[in-house]
Amino acid sequence: MLATTKLTYKYANSKPIFYPDIKVEKGNALLILGQSGVGKSTFLHILGGLMPPTSGKVVVNDISMNDLSPKELDKFRGSNIGLVFQKSIFMQALTVKENLQLCRKLAGLIPNDHRIAEVLARLGIPHKLNSKPNELSQGEQQRLSIARAVISEPSILLADEPSSALDDEHCLAVTDLLREQMESENCALIIVTHDQRISDRFENQLSLTPKNKQI
Repeated sequence: MLATTKLTYKYANSKPIFYPDIKVEKGNALLILGQSGVGKSTFLHILGGLMPPTSGKVVVNDISMNDLSPKELDKFRGSNIGLVFQKSIFMQALTVKENLQLCRKLAGLIPNDHRIAEVLARLGIPHKLNSKPNELSQGEQQRLSIARAVISEPSILLADEPSSALDDEHCLAVTDLLREQMESENCALIIVTHDQRISDRFENQLSLTPKNKQI
């Protein structure tokens, strides 16, 4: 479960952004929509513990991330939150399997070859186990991004503009994969995007507007 209370963020020489409170339970999804510049990615980075809010609180599984030290936060994020970015960066010198093993190690988990094989099979790329990331197509790299996000069995899955650079077919395919992972992993899914093509895929939606920025 992820919940927020009175979150705000202020960049230097900019108006503060006031975010609405949200609560997303495991097995549920929330789509956060909004045009560029309204603070969507900032919101996701705060939810993922990548940026501290100026004020307010983020609670994941009854733990306030605000109260964790940087070291504690890194460990907590690694074992509780999976992140999918529009453009992911992999360790190019490592194989797909080694990249996923590294993710589990960084989360404080034992590398689990069965888990890796299971996730890759579910995403339709089990044959890429020993390939290097640069040997994968764009679509396969997107699937690997999702595999990396869920490999440590997180309770929260966050995706930042996962479909904005894709054509209609691949846009819907990636969105469906995220939903399938949410259901199979029983995790909470939050997607932030300006892509209206996927809006009919999600019942629960939140729209951020310039009104969230106040003087």
